[in-house]
Amino acid sequence: MSNTKDINIKDVISIAKFRNKNINKNKIVSAYEYASFMHKDQKRKSGEAYIIHPLNVAYILAGLGLDTTTICAAILHDVVEDTDATYEDINNKFGKDVAELVEGVTKLSILFKTVEERQAENYKKMFIAMEKDIRVIILKLADRLHNVRTLEYLKRDRQIAISRETIELYVPIAHKLGMYDMKMKLQDGAFKYLYPEDYKNIKTELKERLYENLTYLEKTRKRIILELNRQRIFANVKIETKHLFNIYKKIIEKNIKLNEIKDLFSIKIVTKGKAECYRILGILNTIYNIIPGSFKDYIATPRNNMYQAIHEILLGENRSYV
Repeated sequence: MSNTKDINIKDVISIAKFRNKNINKNKIVSAYEYASFMHKDQKRKSGEAYIIHPLNVAYILAGLGLDTTTICAAILHDVVEDTDATYEDINNKFGKDVAELVEGVTKLSILFKTVEERQAENYKKMFIAMEKDIRVIILKLADRLHNVRTLEYLKRDRQIAISRETIELYVPIAHKLGMYDMKMKLQDGAFKYLYPEDYKNIKTELKERLYENLTYLEKTRKRIILELNRQRIFANVKIETKHLFNIYKKIIEKNIKLNEIKDLFSIKIVTKGKAECYRILGILNTIYNIIPGSFKDYIATPRNNMYQAIHEILLGENRSYV
């Protein structure tokens, strides 16, 4: 069995409706029934029914709050390439918008069949697809994410080739689109197969370090929540762990050990607006000491992909870095 979550159509609809109230349940079910029929005799390398893959891709996109058209296209995205279905069939049954998305993803899939294809050409094709409909690229990123999560069933040479392509092509695209969470998941998924020993060692050591610091991190998190409540500021405060591939890059680039990295764990605070961000910054700098040189204001000066946040390293409870 796959190591990804077992997803069914009810799961897809449930998260889709939670993230987007305008979802058309009947159209999604219809797409699922058609895709299930068309893929009925097909299996993945894992031995699972093929429909498991498009369902997982649809689930990823539903979790991002994408619309009915995109979710339907996700469920149908392989039927033209892998079955007897045609563009006209999809157009007649589900409309032009769905058909064009499916066609766009199919064209990209065919173009990228050759892993050795020149990188510049890959980027060119990606950007051409983006100009037509950005949802084609978002769907392709979700497709790649689920494929990376199931690489265990492929031969070693294919694991390496797909992982390298993911790092070199798909990760930069996710970054340019400002899809930070997608970028990190793609990176860590590919890292697992590119450098399996490094991945395993970093994951194990990071787990041990988290266990050692969790008490102080949780104490810091609770104090921040208490202070924000006193100021009547609503925010989501949670503990986050630095992503494995980013740890690996820092270790390699700076020639240091994992225990020398100060930002292995962080407190992430999400609030509704810029004014609240600066109010929270003032509160944090009052109750904790900032590490000199660590302050970065990406609200005043957003990154090229429009990422906006404030970063700084503080000495939290028991002088732990957060």
